[in-house]
Amino acid sequence: MTLRATSFCLLMLAIGGCGGAGSTGSTLPQEAPTPENLYPLGQGYAWSYDVDTGTGLNSLYIARVVSVAGNRFEVTTGGEPTFYERRPEGIFRPASQTWLIKSPIEVGEEWPSDAGRTARIASVTASVDVPEGHFDHCVEIVESGNDDGRSIHTTYCQNVGPVLVDSTQEIQITGRTLHVVAKLRGHSFGEAVESPDEVDAPNQ
Repeated sequence: MTLRATSFCLLMLAIGGCGGAGSTGSTLPQEAPTPENLYPLGQGYAWSYDVDTGTGLNSLYIARVVSVAGNRFEVTTGGEPTFYERRPEGIFRPASQTWLIKSPIEVGEEWPSDAGRTARIASVTASVDVPEGHFDHCVEIVESGNDDGRSIHTTYCQNVGPVLVDSTQEIQITGRTLHVVAKLRGHSFGEAVESPDEVDAPNQ
């Protein structure tokens, strides 16, 4: 696998698999954060991201909810789908029997995450600037601890979803560090998000 492909798959694993309409962000205090409002899931929901793979090329990445069956949701990025279940405790990954987001949403809370990593809530007051806008009162979750050297920092904002995903991985064979950053360009709940004409574009 090439360095660029490895970088891209690192991001896909972080957001939901290996696959808009924009608003102006949110700075107003909202209700208490919960797994459900940190990652809203519904039929037709979609998010688009500007992705810096660290290889000199930028990409546009789209994740969308393509099917809903009760509290089970299928999210696709153009490749193998990822399934989530909404449970009273949080957002569950049935394939790995781990949690994506789990209550209570408090700094220092931890739970077993995907691929042997541990997820920890690092902040409940994060502020981020992304192409879609400025967001305050967000929750940052850090996944780390696996022998593969991968660390994933995901910032979720209420009633929007994942706004910023920052992933790093040490490649022991080559001694290089992969660094992939995805920033929310836009999101749409219930409306179509068109696929880009060009997925890959050189840095401007």
